[in-house]
Amino acid sequence: MNRFHSTRSAVTILRTFWVLLILVGVSGTSVLAQSPRQQRTPEEIQNRFDAATNEMIVALELTDEQKPLFMDIMDASNADRMKLLEDMRNGGDRSSMREKMMALNSTTTEALSSVLTESQLEEYNSILAERREQGRNRQRPNS
Repeated sequence: MNRFHSTRSAVTILRTFWVLLILVGVSGTSVLAQSPRQQRTPEEIQNRFDAATNEMIVALELTDEQKPLFMDIMDASNADRMKLLEDMRNGGDRSSMREKMMALNSTTTEALSSVLTESQLEEYNSILAERREQGRNRQRPNS
């Protein structure tokens, strides 16, 4: 009986070892399969910008007179934003870029205040705050 017990223990230890080995291998594979955040192509960025701007036009219920003015402001803002991001990718200072982005956001909002009604501007700021929060949640790792 002693011999049976030791054989049984050895089998149990081997099974446990193999299960652990498989689990480590599977978890290691999934970690390796997760690639770092891929940079988007300029076309993808433009498509996302266009979609977000169109969503904003609908959400703000812009009039036909407001739409081209809104688009002009947003296009100029996006061009400036893309330049800042490109500068950052080419070794720019992160804190300096943050300040420039905040200034750009203020300039954009100021320009929009001459096009949007007060309630539309409030809704615009609300949508931006919601998008910022969504962005923060995407950037945080799941714990």
